[in-house]
Amino acid sequence: MADAAACQVTGAQVYAHADDREWIENPMRQADFLVEGIELAPARVDHFLTHGQILEIAGFNFEVRHVPGHAPGNVLFYSTEMKAAFVGDVIFAGSVGRADLPGGDWDVLEQSIRTQVYTLPDDTVIYPGHGPKTTVARERKSNPYVHD
Repeated sequence: MADAAACQVTGAQVYAHADDREWIENPMRQADFLVEGIELAPARVDHFLTHGQILEIAGFNFEVRHVPGHAPGNVLFYSTEMKAAFVGDVIFAGSVGRADLPGGDWDVLEQSIRTQVYTLPDDTVIYPGHGPKTTVARERKSNPYVHD
């Protein structure tokens, strides 16, 4: 796992939700479904994130929202000042994260999107882990997987 090496070289600390601790500290669980024969080094979680926690990063406040479903410990980071949500693989422009991998759960993912993403202001820009940005209003109206 490049994360462990990067932390060792840079001194960076790992922030994660407790529900992903097992995946981070025992990464060979991931290797079983990623690539056969891959060697992954464990990282240590230095700080556990909790739902509702506020982090100050680069002068901006970010609210942590727990959004499981793609993985048990997924979180998004929402900034009211930036009108932005950094959501990882929870939701994409016109799509959603996979829920068929170990630790995934479609019903939980759908509930996370409805209660933690779609409750953000309509003009919030969503920055997913892959692909183009979108908005809460656009996804609430037209996302074919989770819509009103």
